[in-house]
Order: sequence, then structure tokens, then C-alpha cells
Amino acid sequence: MRETAAELYRGVVREARRPCLYARFGVPDTTDGRLEMIMLFAALVMRRLKREGRDGEALAQELFDLMFADIDRNFREQGVSDISVGKHVKRAASTFMARTVHVEQALAANEPEALAGTIRRNLRVEQGMDEVAASLVAYDRLLADWPHQRLIEGAVPEQRQRD
Repeated sequence: MRETAAELYRGVVREARRPCLYARFGVPDTTDGRLEMIMLFAALVMRRLKREGRDGEALAQELFDLMFADIDRNFREQGVSDISVGKHVKRAASTFMARTVHVEQALAANEPEALAGTIRRNLRVEQGMDEVAASLVAYDRLLADWPHQRLIEGAVPEQRQRD
């Protein structure tokens, strides 16, 4: 299951690092901007996995664990001290849980503008993010139609049409 989660995480990072998010849609190409996109795309994949019953929930947890191990490693590579890295990871996990709730609420209410507002607040940008929200909504739809077997094998769809 760990390797399947690793494949899913690679797919999440691939989607979160699509150049159009930064060059055309205005996401800051910074550590915070990249982390925000990874968290948002991971939230969508985990949302889809949880619809797959116990196996999907277990895979979502494995993906979560792997993502936060990577976040921990990245904090250390950035020079965050061993003493405070735990606090940074804990804050990131809390942030992720809040993001997940906001994403779920916006998608359930079919309110992409609420999702755009959440992204603006999280990235501390004044305007924009409507195209980012539209991209996330489109990706959520791709995931909804994505075959069960492909997902549990660790494959996630690519959103090429927006680049």
C-alpha cells in the first residue's frame, strides 16, 4: 500500500506543480504557494479515495502520512531546526485539515467562488484565484469519473487541457 500511496503522491505533486497554476493563474511560485497547491490537490484525491470504502480510507491515510513525511523532510532541507520542525509539521497538518473542510464545503455547495476566496486568504493575495478554483473543481470532476481500479493502483488523472 505504501508504494501505491507514493504513486498517488507523485500524481498530486505533478498536478500541483503544473506551470499554468503559477504562470497564468497567479499562484505565487513560493514555498507557501507550492505547499498550498499540494495540499489542495491532495485533499481532492483523499476526498475521492474515501468514497472507496475501507481500502480507500486506508490508502488516504497512507497518502496523508507520506505527504507529511515529505513536508517534514522539506522543512529540514530548508534549515528548520530539529527542535522546531515538529511544530512546523503540526501547524501544516492543522492547516491541511482546515483546507480539507473548506474544500469539501465549497464543492458540496457548488460554490467555486467560495473556494477561490479560501485560496486567496490562504495565499494572502488580494485578487484572482478564480481560475485556480475552476481548475480544482474540474479536477474533482475528473477524479469522480476516474475508474476505481486505476485509483487503487495509484494512478490519478492528468489535467493537461488547462496548461
